[in-house]
Amino acid sequence: MASVVQATCPGCKRTLRIPADWSSKAIRCKHCGAILQSKPSAVRPAPPARTSPPTAAPVPKAAPAIAAVVYPKAAVAVAVPVVATSAPGGEFETFDDGSTSPARPPRPRRGAGRAWWIGPAVAATILLVAGIAALIAWPYVSGALFPKATTADAGSDPKNPDLTAGSAGKSNPKDSARPLDGAKGGQAFPRRALVISVHNYLYANPVHAGMPISNARNIPNFLDALNRGLHIPMMEMAQLSDGAATGKARSPMKAVIEKSLTDFLDDSRPQDRILVFFIGHGVAIDGQMYLAPIEGELNNAATLIPLKWVYEQMAKCPARQKVLVMDVNRLNPGHGLERPNGGPMDPKEDAALNAPPPGVQVLSACIANQQSYELDDAPMGLFLDELDTALVTDEKNKGVKDKIQHPEDPLPMERLRDLVNAGMKRELSEFKLQQTSRLAGDESKDGAPYDKSAPAAPAIVLATPVKNGSPKEIQSVLAEIGVPSIKPSRDDMGVRFDEVLPPFPPEKMKDYPDDGADAPLRQAIFKAREVIYAVSTATAPPAMADEVGKIRLELKVNLSVLKDGYRKPGDDAKFKKQLEGDERQIADLLFHLQETLDDLKTAGDNAATGRAKETKRWQANYDFTLARLEAQIAYLFEYQSMLGQMRKQLPDLAPGQTGWRLASQVALKGDTQGKKLAKDSGKHLDAIIKDNPGTPWEVLAKREKLTALGLEWQGVKSE
Repeated sequence: MASVVQATCPGCKRTLRIPADWSSKAIRCKHCGAILQSKPSAVRPAPPARTSPPTAAPVPKAAPAIAAVVYPKAAVAVAVPVVATSAPGGEFETFDDGSTSPARPPRPRRGAGRAWWIGPAVAATILLVAGIAALIAWPYVSGALFPKATTADAGSDPKNPDLTAGSAGKSNPKDSARPLDGAKGGQAFPRRALVISVHNYLYANPVHAGMPISNARNIPNFLDALNRGLHIPMMEMAQLSDGAATGKARSPMKAVIEKSLTDFLDDSRPQDRILVFFIGHGVAIDGQMYLAPIEGELNNAATLIPLKWVYEQMAKCPARQKVLVMDVNRLNPGHGLERPNGGPMDPKEDAALNAPPPGVQVLSACIANQQSYELDDAPMGLFLDELDTALVTDEKNKGVKDKIQHPEDPLPMERLRDLVNAGMKRELSEFKLQQTSRLAGDESKDGAPYDKSAPAAPAIVLATPVKNGSPKEIQSVLAEIGVPSIKPSRDDMGVRFDEVLPPFPPEKMKDYPDDGADAPLRQAIFKAREVIYAVSTATAPPAMADEVGKIRLELKVNLSVLKDGYRKPGDDAKFKKQLEGDERQIADLLFHLQETLDDLKTAGDNAATGRAKETKRWQANYDFTLARLEAQIAYLFEYQSMLGQMRKQLPDLAPGQTGWRLASQVALKGDTQGKKLAKDSGKHLDAIIKDNPGTPWEVLAKREKLTALGLEWQGVKSE
């Protein structure tokens, strides 16, 4: 047996057994899907604006990077379809950037003829300096060691019973005396920031949060860049995001965003300079712009947050400088659309962002008819990546980090805009794409002056959504119909349905009791779910894991056949032979799935024990499982057609492109039978939505209905 080494996954912290000869390769954790390499992680650099081209090539009909590899494994809890986070770029791409900490210079040896009194004199000098420093720092240190006020206990919000305060509670602004971690001689900068980012949307295309590894540029680490570049005290920043660091993530639902934003703005002081970020989807409906919370439906204004309302709250805020940073209309063109997004920025969206109320500034990531691009080497989004670069790079290398700033200075938004635009132009010019950020509006001329003796603003407290009234009941439903995603995705990390699903009316759920009985139709549903798991790389729930393993052995198909891309071959004939073998394996999967579909339909049509004889709960379970099985088959037909298309004629590649990736699209181009099954699946999902309003089945059916099953080849460029 080959020797192995042990390593700890930086994502899930589990111990991994790795073949010794893989020790120099980047690998994927089989538990959480994170990319790691069995060597010390590189320290996060603070580089100047990049000069090397990205590994991604986001040109029309092109993808940012090639990944001719197996789809990432899914991490499924309680049979809920959740796809694990996958790092961008090739799945075996090395993420070590080669930067290392400089070696410490050797300590000089003490000279033999040095005078004896030098040592005591140096010691005395150090003690004197330390004493002076202690006197200067005492006002700040004493505030931390002996606070004059205590934080109020968390409790329910009487103004909104659907929300509760965060674990820290809210302090009294009149009694607050907590110190601020500032810069430049210990002076606290009167600056605050609230970063709202939405990633794993329930009904919309996912927005990438960055590589899920330590020291990477990602949403969890973005606050550090704001602190380093703009001297915003860490305790004066908060991040409301489902993509935040482990233990700090919370679902950015509509009510949570609205409550957190209003509290943050209301608690800001007249001398403060504040930044509010919104990273996610924005859409125009009936001429008005809206922001999408995690559960928002992009065609339903009632589920969205009007930009007009955000403007009203910003205008009422007493802060001296108020900046709204809008990173919407996100797209990775090489990955396509798993579900709908906001599309290019609508001219009416652009007009709204260009006309903020007096005293409010808006920095938008793109302008009319543009999109905010995600690249494989900038998965957090090119706009945020260039903003991060501008923040952590020193002034000499065209950044703002070491530029002298004082507490009374305004936020250098014009400088940041110019640096970001220069970086985005450099990155996108060779791909003939454009993305231009714009700063609109002006700082208020009536702002209060800096006052270092003023009490600190209250601690930032993020709202928390009320838990679903019947979590065990909801989990039981998910356990009965949970299946893996139709197509594992490097972008779609899945959704924790227990955190995102809205509260369901108790009277509705009374119509769907769990009687605990067993019946032939229920066994057929369970069997169909086992087969769906067997043809997926997802981890099956414990209750069906053994049977799923047996089915996989019977299939005799290597699931690595489900690649999302190929590199340009050196030998076309040999490559096409490989494609032919892959097609045969997909055909075997389709045959088994089709048999399972026939068995499920037969069980449903049985006059004595079929669907008509079942409870309303299991009728909905049957309909959902049937629709998912049809969609799974339709997708594999589309995938097989794409292989056949490539085997017949290799798609053309633009200069510099080195392979192809399968990108998602709505329309299916392949086999007629696959198109018919996709249509049938859609009809069943529509029926579920109509017949089961206000239930988990309605929500899950809506999500599945919006999942794109079509595919197309796009040329990609990789190093």
